[in-house]
Amino acid sequence: MKKSLLIAIFVMPVFFLISSNISIGETTSDNPNLDCSSGICYPINTNLPDSDMKTIITNFLNWILGIFGILAVIAFIISGIQYIISTGDERTMDAAKRSMVYSIVGVVVALAGLIIIFAIDKALRGTSSF
Repeated sequence: MKKSLLIAIFVMPVFFLISSNISIGETTSDNPNLDCSSGICYPINTNLPDSDMKTIITNFLNWILGIFGILAVIAFIISGIQYIISTGDERTMDAAKRSMVYSIVGVVVALAGLIIIFAIDKALRGTSSF
């Protein structure tokens, strides 16, 4: 186990260096869609919207919180179905109740995360209106 991990740690970077198309030190390019004026080539004219890092992080966190909230609601529905199906069995009812509590906590955490993101955004912008 340790030998294979060590081999993977040392072989993978070499593999990526050999297989990559990046040539280190090249500052010119024949491709008109690359800008190499700063010493590092990066793509231009990609037709992607200009976004700053704050927008990207905010969109990513909203996406993650949305998925988290949807999964919590689905878990709540499943625990409700488990409670209905338990038909008086105490163990199954307790497991369903525990799942329901955890899913409610999940919804609360997702909503609290969303509120915290909005509050931090407003605080960093210097606006007080919600």
